[in-house]
Amino acid sequence: MKKRKNITSIVIAFLAYVVLSIGRGFIFSSSWLGELSIIPLNIVIILTWWVALVPVLLLMKWGKTTLRDLGFAKEKKLHQILLGIVAGVILAAAMTGILELFSVLNYLMGTGNLAVLAFLIKGVTDILTVGLVEEMVFRGYIFRKLLDVKDSRICAVIVSSLLFGLSHFINLPNSGITMTLIQVGMTTLLGFIFSLSREKLKYFNMLTLIIFHAIYDAALPFFTAVFGR
Repeated sequence: MKKRKNITSIVIAFLAYVVLSIGRGFIFSSSWLGELSIIPLNIVIILTWWVALVPVLLLMKWGKTTLRDLGFAKEKKLHQILLGIVAGVILAAAMTGILELFSVLNYLMGTGNLAVLAFLIKGVTDILTVGLVEEMVFRGYIFRKLLDVKDSRICAVIVSSLLFGLSHFINLPNSGITMTLIQVGMTTLLGFIFSLSREKLKYFNMLTLIIFHAIYDAALPFFTAVFGR
């Protein structure tokens, strides 16, 4: 009975995230967003991302799951933050080099300039949106429930990473099959990197992953603008 409840929770969390992400995509494609200045625009972006976190928060309350159960820790917070920043920059730099090596950097990321101020704004926004929500959903709640279903951290790493990658199929209507498959493959790989980092590195917990993920997402287009051909 408990196992079935945990599986049901995983399915609900995943499908709710996908459905709400599709809805967020419709909002982001609205023409009125382009008329907003940077502060109201980022407020809208943050709020639409936070909506996707509501189902997980309700499931946590229903199942009496705590933030500590998801991997948050009070100890060594400065270490957690600094480690997330450094890891995000290193991974973005490494990924930039790999994509440039295979001449697909501009194809994936596009070209153009990204000012330092824009990079900083995007970094803060990403911490509050993609970093917070995706880590809470996939490396947090879903990962925890997978452990409750089967006490195997390897299994939880694999399944949560695959689900993370599969969730990016929502980009198919806008990105086309080739780009979407590349995104799914890359995000699945990133899921493994994020999960294994927490499993293997000291002080790597949920807060570190949120910052790690956000800084990576913000730094990758910055490095692309600087180093991309």
